[in-house]
Amino acid sequence: MKKIICLGIFVVLASVVLADWDPIPPEDPTNHKMHWAQLPNPIGWDVNATHPKVLADDWQCSQTGWIWDIHFWGSWKDDSLGTITSFHLSIHKDIPAPPYSMPGELLWENDFLPADFEVIWYGEGSQGWFDPNTGEFIVEDHFNYYQYNFFLPVELRIPQVLGTIYWLDVSAHITNADSLAGRRWGWKTSISPHFMDNAVWGDFPDPVWEPLFNPIEPFESLDLAFVINGEDYLPVELSSFNAFYEEGNAVLCWTTQSETNNIGWNVYRSDSNDFETSQQINYELILGAGTTTQPTDYQFTDEYTVIEGNTYWYWLESFDMSGETDHFGPIALTIPGEGTVPDLPTQTLLSVNYPNPFNPNTFIGFSVKEGETATLTISNVKGQELESITYEPGTYTHEWDGTEYGSGIYFFKLESSSYSEIKKMLMVK
Repeated sequence: MKKIICLGIFVVLASVVLADWDPIPPEDPTNHKMHWAQLPNPIGWDVNATHPKVLADDWQCSQTGWIWDIHFWGSWKDDSLGTITSFHLSIHKDIPAPPYSMPGELLWENDFLPADFEVIWYGEGSQGWFDPNTGEFIVEDHFNYYQYNFFLPVELRIPQVLGTIYWLDVSAHITNADSLAGRRWGWKTSISPHFMDNAVWGDFPDPVWEPLFNPIEPFESLDLAFVINGEDYLPVELSSFNAFYEEGNAVLCWTTQSETNNIGWNVYRSDSNDFETSQQINYELILGAGTTTQPTDYQFTDEYTVIEGNTYWYWLESFDMSGETDHFGPIALTIPGEGTVPDLPTQTLLSVNYPNPFNPNTFIGFSVKEGETATLTISNVKGQELESITYEPGTYTHEWDGTEYGSGIYFFKLESSSYSEIKKMLMVK
C-alpha cells in the first residue's frame, strides 16, 4: 500500500512558485513529512480521465491533519491541447481487498473551475496514451505533461487520520468542441516502485471499479501520479476564552477555530493563579465538536458560590479520542461588589451570547482593553442595523431584547481600532 503523508506545506512553495510542488531533498530534516509522493513517469502512460471517465488512486495517511492542497500530473492525447472547463475531485474511504481495493464511502467532493486551480508545464518524455475502457493504447503518442495544483480554501479542507487509507478520484470536464474534435485528457502514471494496490477506473455516475494494468507485457500494475499535502496543527485551536459575571454566577465562553478528535472539555477553577490548586467544576464532560474546521462556540455557567470582590482563575482541559489532554488558560474574573475596582482587560474580545438559541432575550459578553473604545452592533440577515453602542474600556454583559423582532438569525459584532469579530445568534419564538 502506498504511504503518502498528508501533511506539510513547505516554505519553498512560498519562496519559489506558490502553486508548484517539489519533493524535499533527502537530507532535509523535514523529509519525513512526505512519504511516497507518487511522482510522474516521464515515459509512462496517460490514462483517459475525461468525463464520464473517472480514475482513482489510494494513499495511507501517516500523520493526522487537514488536507490543504492536492497536486497531480496529466497530459493531452497526441499533445492536442484542449480546454478543461472543470475538474471533479472526490475523496473516499477505502474498501479493502478482496478481490482488490477500491473507493468506498464518499467523504468529500468538489467541482473546481479554471480559476480554482493552476496549471504549469512540468516536463517532457515519450509518453503513451491508454484508454482502459476501449483497450486503445498508443506508444509515443505525446511528449508534454503538466502539473495541476489545487490549494483548498479553509471551508474545503478535510481531516485525515493517521494510518487510514483514502482514495482520490479525478475526472476532467472539457468543452464540447474539444470533445467533438476527439481531444482527451489523461491522468499520468507514476514512477516505480509500485505497491500492492492498483489504481482503478470507471464511468460516471456509478463507476464499477476495475483495476489498471499496463496494456503491454508483462501487464504490471499501474499507479497514478499525485501528492496530498497538509498542515501541522494543534488538536484544538482556541481563538477566544473569556469570563463575565451575570445574575450571581460566573459565565465562561470560549471559541475554537478548529478541532480534531475532540471528545470534550473539563473546566477548572482556583482562588489563585496556580493550576495545581484548582478543582474541576463541571459535573459532566462538556461535549466537543469532534473533528471540524468550522468555528465552534461554547458556554458554561459556574454554579459554585462566588464572593463579591474575590478573583477567580479558570482553565479549560480538552480530551481527544486517544486520551491526550491539552490545557488552556488561565483567565481571571473579579466578582464585582461595593468598592471593587476590577482590573481593565488586556485584550478586546467578543464572547458568545447565551442562551443561544434564545427567546426573546440573550446576553452578550465582551471586553474592551485599556486605551481604546469598541462598538457593539446588532443586525439582521439583511444587514440592517438594529442596535449600536460604543463602550469604554472594561468588561461588559449586554442584554439584547428581541421582543419586537421575529424568529431567525441575527448577527452581533464588536469592533475597535485593533479588533473586529462577528458572531451569529438564533432567536426561536
